[in-house]
Amino acid sequence: MHTSDTKQSRFFIHLWLTLAMFCICIIAFTLYVRADDQVGLATESRIQSFHLADELRQSSDDLTRMVRTYVITGNPTYKHHYQEILDIRNGKQPRPLRYESIYWDLVFSDGQRPRSSGSTIALLTAMKNAGVTTAEFAKLSESKANSDRLTRTEYAAMALVEATPPLSRENRAQAIEMLHDENYHQAKASIMRPINEFYFMVDQRTQQAVQTAVRYRDRLRLVFGLLGLTLGLFLWNARRSLHAILGTTVDKLYARIEILGRGDFLTSIPVSKGMEDTVLGRLSETQRKLAQIDAERNLARQELEQHHHELEVLVDERTAALQLAAEAFNAAESASRVKSDFIANMSHELRTPMNAIIGMSHLLLDTNLNPRQRDYLLKVQKSSQHLLDMVNDVLDFSKIEAGQMVLDRAPFLLDNLLDDVVTLKAYKAAGKHLALSIEVEPNVPHHLIGDFTKLKQILLNLLSNAIKFTPQGKINIHVRLEPDAADNLRLRFTVSDTGIGISQDQMGRLFQSFQQADTSTTRKYGGTGLGLAISKRLVELMDGAINVSSEPGRGSTFWFTVRLERNKDIVQTPLSVTASAPTPDRECLAGIADARVLVVDDNPLNQKMLRLLIEQAGLAVDVVGDGAIALKNLEGRRPDDYALIMMDMHMPEMDGATACAAIRRLPGWTDRPIVGITANVTPSERTAGLQAGMNEIIDKPVTPNALYPILLRWIPHHPAPSTSVVDTKELARVCQVLAQQLAGNELRAKHTLDDHAGLLQAASPPAFEEIKAAIDDIDFERALAALTPLTQSHY
Repeated sequence: MHTSDTKQSRFFIHLWLTLAMFCICIIAFTLYVRADDQVGLATESRIQSFHLADELRQSSDDLTRMVRTYVITGNPTYKHHYQEILDIRNGKQPRPLRYESIYWDLVFSDGQRPRSSGSTIALLTAMKNAGVTTAEFAKLSESKANSDRLTRTEYAAMALVEATPPLSRENRAQAIEMLHDENYHQAKASIMRPINEFYFMVDQRTQQAVQTAVRYRDRLRLVFGLLGLTLGLFLWNARRSLHAILGTTVDKLYARIEILGRGDFLTSIPVSKGMEDTVLGRLSETQRKLAQIDAERNLARQELEQHHHELEVLVDERTAALQLAAEAFNAAESASRVKSDFIANMSHELRTPMNAIIGMSHLLLDTNLNPRQRDYLLKVQKSSQHLLDMVNDVLDFSKIEAGQMVLDRAPFLLDNLLDDVVTLKAYKAAGKHLALSIEVEPNVPHHLIGDFTKLKQILLNLLSNAIKFTPQGKINIHVRLEPDAADNLRLRFTVSDTGIGISQDQMGRLFQSFQQADTSTTRKYGGTGLGLAISKRLVELMDGAINVSSEPGRGSTFWFTVRLERNKDIVQTPLSVTASAPTPDRECLAGIADARVLVVDDNPLNQKMLRLLIEQAGLAVDVVGDGAIALKNLEGRRPDDYALIMMDMHMPEMDGATACAAIRRLPGWTDRPIVGITANVTPSERTAGLQAGMNEIIDKPVTPNALYPILLRWIPHHPAPSTSVVDTKELARVCQVLAQQLAGNELRAKHTLDDHAGLLQAASPPAFEEIKAAIDDIDFERALAALTPLTQSHY
């Protein structure tokens, strides 16, 4: 390794010396080229200087020749040429391209002038630009000045010839004498003498400059030759060092590398003795290692092919297994679809007769019955409701198990939720003489966004269990806010009772499907054991948790948390809820009396039940048995003929969704309210109805408590007739309740106002409208102020 480093160091030294010598040679060559250029420039300056001096001499001779010819011949052409020569020499006319000594001879011979260069420059200026010395320029200037003085003599001769026309011989002879006498020749000599001296001075200067440049160039040529030899020596040494490093020539080394590049690792690379540490030696060692690696790779390839074959066998087996699994999955999906269809059909088949039983029971209770008949009918109604609750539990659990339960997201009021729960269960609590109370902490917002129905279902399950398993004492519902994000809040609901309690062993299976505390519970209290299991699934869908703490004989506390959203579009106000709530009466239906409703249902029993319930509310009813018949009936009617359409979702000829979509396409029926009625509680059924244009969908069975709010919600109200008699005692009671609720800032006052709208409108329509507008704006002080005169005027 040490020898290799020495060779490399020697090679790099020779390489750097070679590069340095190469740079020096480039510099020397550049200097040589510049020296050769200097020789050329000196020679060119010498030639140019002689050319300008010769031009001055030639112009003087040409002027003499032109003036003498003019004097002898009198031809004005020669005088014109004379003036041209002066103008060219003085820079007044452009200089011809080839202005040489024979220029005017060529002009005389054929009369054709050579092409002008287009540039004008005085002769003295050209001499100065040629780079002559001051002394040399002085000689040229002297010759030029003498030539200019001579022109005055020549002008005088030409003027003598032109003085007295016709030309006399005496004038011509005198003019010729002036151009040939001794004075003229002396003047010519004074022009040529400085030119001759200029020749001598320029010759000496330029010859010396040329000789100096030539000597400098020759010395550089010698230096460049020596440097070239030195560079060649350095290149030879660098080649020797490179050969010592490579171990062979570059061509042979490249040929060996090319063999390896083709993948031939078996051909050995011979290395001479002592060359093991060279590039060739290392290449030979690399070839041996590559040959070994290639052998190992071939062995690995064989093993890989074997493993690949085994993997293909495994893949084939796995593919067959996956195919079986896919078939099983398809079968499971098919079974799930069959189950879903069965649930939908069972829902329809169970709810449809239940709808008739519960509806007819309610209608029958409004007739004249003896006590025994009324007792029997109440038991029928109670059993029907119990059966409906069980059916709902089973269907809800089936939907949850099938993953078909979808949460709704809509704004609602917390006090409405608690009011509905308390109202539905207050009579049961009162029947057992249980105290039912609600506590809501002040910081709990009441304008929320979430699934109102599912939340109500959870609370009803817990409250029903609390009433069922509490023989005496009290039940409390508590609501508080748990720390969470600003927009998504978490509410904690707690239902506490003083009932029989639950043991630790029983609590372990409490939230399991079809489980109760023990088997005796089912025999004593009834139920399917699905209520808490469904509640647990619903709470988990709302990103919450549910649990219980209890001791036997000391009561139970069920709590659950759910994640909801704040309704930012509404200003939050503190919430205050009490357990008492007025039972809805039919006074509020007076505002929609005489309106006409179209009922579309294929079941005659359902038709009769809906007709009786709606007529009992004081409205007119038309009934048709199919969606196609309803569509044909509406095509010839005005939209104002029906205030509301109630349509069953399942009908043989044309179902409710299809009929609704067709009605929406009729002119003028785009905004008329259509409410769907279904016994199928699947989300897809609701989605299909809403997408077809239905305003709302309600479940069967249709009870008065479910039907009357629908009628009030979708049928426009009108004031009661002014001739109606106001029940002052009832008005006083309603005003007192409403005043208490407004004084306590209770949003429940809106329900009280809606429930007794007919009574309040009959007493004072302006006061009613003012109270309604103030409550809509959540301005309870203004509503209370508008209520006070109404109360005082009827006391």
